[in-house]
Amino acid sequence: MRRHIESGKRDAVLRFCAAVSDGSTANLALLKAIDETVGWLSAIQKEVEGFLGKAHKFTEFIKSCDRKAEIDRDDEISACILLAEKNVRGLVEFLSRKRQAALDDPGLTGSHEKTVVSEYNQTIEKYSELHDAMLDLRWAIMEHDADLSKVSRDYADVEELIKDLDS
Repeated sequence: MRRHIESGKRDAVLRFCAAVSDGSTANLALLKAIDETVGWLSAIQKEVEGFLGKAHKFTEFIKSCDRKAEIDRDDEISACILLAEKNVRGLVEFLSRKRQAALDDPGLTGSHEKTVVSEYNQTIEKYSELHDAMLDLRWAIMEHDADLSKVSRDYADVEELIKDLDS
């Protein structure tokens, strides 16, 4: 005896197949988003490592070079470095928010969450190192230039110094 599928069971099988298909599509989309995020963060880390290397080289060069002329007489370089420091801090804050969003995402769990959060942590750490390196560079320039600045005389108190600086 042959059995036939009733229309209600047929619909149940169709719903089941659609759910499996939808779930697979959602999983593929999630895996693609994870892969793109990790790849993006990894690429950023490589770029920041290059910036870090250059910042360290500039800083070491400035600290070891002969002091013959001021580097930043008009404070243009210091202003540029300060802007870079501000922008790097902004990126650290942005990446920290994105890391928190990954932690809060209910669809991101287990090893996927661990991988994404780890990449965010590494990227945030690299940018924090870059911020510190830019600060060191700025200070190296200011110290270099301060060593070359002419001191007109000794000051007995701060008010006297401020008065001369304002004039």
